[in-house]
Parts: sequence; structure tokens; C-alpha cells
Amino acid sequence: MQQSNQTTYESDVDPLRRFLMEKSINSQMRITGVAEQKNSIVQFSNPTIQPCDTSPNFVIASIDIETGAKTNQLYSIAVHITGKNGEHKKVFMIGEKPKRESELISYYNDERDLLTNFFVWFKQIDPDIIIGWHVIGFDLLFLDNKCRELGISLDIARANGRVSIRQRKPSGHFISVTGRVVIDGPTMLRASFFSFEDFKLETVARTFRNRQNYYSR
Repeated sequence: MQQSNQTTYESDVDPLRRFLMEKSINSQMRITGVAEQKNSIVQFSNPTIQPCDTSPNFVIASIDIETGAKTNQLYSIAVHITGKNGEHKKVFMIGEKPKRESELISYYNDERDLLTNFFVWFKQIDPDIIIGWHVIGFDLLFLDNKCRELGISLDIARANGRVSIRQRKPSGHFISVTGRVVIDGPTMLRASFFSFEDFKLETVARTFRNRQNYYSR
């Protein structure tokens, strides 16, 4: 329309956001209609959508990877799961299995073996939210590049969906994971107007710990 010199109003507003605003939906919503189960996805066709007030108990996965700074090698993936199914901890690590194995740690021969087994386990746990410290710009970006190097997919989305990581300067990296929400610690703190000496995990943790000790006196 703009190319045809047609006047447009509020064309910068995303159609999805406009729809939600017109329905007065700013957080949770109630969907009423005929549902069809497709794998792990429930799909509605032309449902009625209304705002509602609820507090869902999400399954949250905190992810942290260890890598070789010079070798660009993936050493391990540690995951901490909390939510409606309880608490779970799991570490996927490259190395030889010890004589006395732990349920917490699984050992694999190489990066491909580690990643493929991690993806299978991750989909079984099926978290709603992925969190971490620089989890987008480091952990998931590294895993995405490693998967490309190995010729496999970063298979962490629901319903065989896509994972898309893009960079916008100077804002940093953004990610889209079908069926899941990814929350990066430093990004959320900045958006909430927190300020620190720096945004290293140790610095932020020490600051909050000191504040907690102060208020608990």
C-alpha cells in the first residue's frame, strides 16, 4: 500500500499484537472451541479467545554449557529443571564412564552423541521456558553453531519446529524457539532497569546476596 502511495495508519504495529490489544489480552487468555491433538501440540480452528486470570505452573529449564575456549569443543551441558513435575538435574558430558556411575551425569563418546541424546531427553522433559545467563548469545548460539558444524539440527523446539537465532546491533542476539519461551538473565535485568558494576554472573549474584543479607537483619 505504501508503494502505491496509499495512506496507512499504525502500520508499524504487529498484526498479532494488534489482535491481542483489541481483545484486551495482555497476559493469559482462555481459548474455547474444538481442539485437535497433533503430536505434542493442541490446535484450535477459529476458537473464541478471551482474557483470563490464572497462574500456570510452568516447567522451567536452566541451561549452562562448558566449552573449550581455544578448541571450540563442547564439553558438557548441565540442565536444572523445576516446575509442575518436580525438580530434576542432569549433566551430559563427554568422557569415559567411571566404574561407579551417577544418575546425575551421563557420559558420551563425542559431541554428536552428546547432542543427540540431550535433544531426546530435552523433548521428553518438554520445558515451557528456557533460562540462563547469556543463554541466547552464548549457550544456545554455541550449540546452534556446533550443530551446523556437525550437520544436525538444534532440536529443542516443540512439534519439530524451528529455532532461529539472529543478531541486531547493538542490542545483541534474539532467538525464536517454536513452542517455548527463552529468557536471558542479563537482558531481563536490564529491561527491569537494574544496574550493576558489570553483568557478570558472580557480580550480580553477590549484589543480590548482599541485599538479601541487608534486608534480613
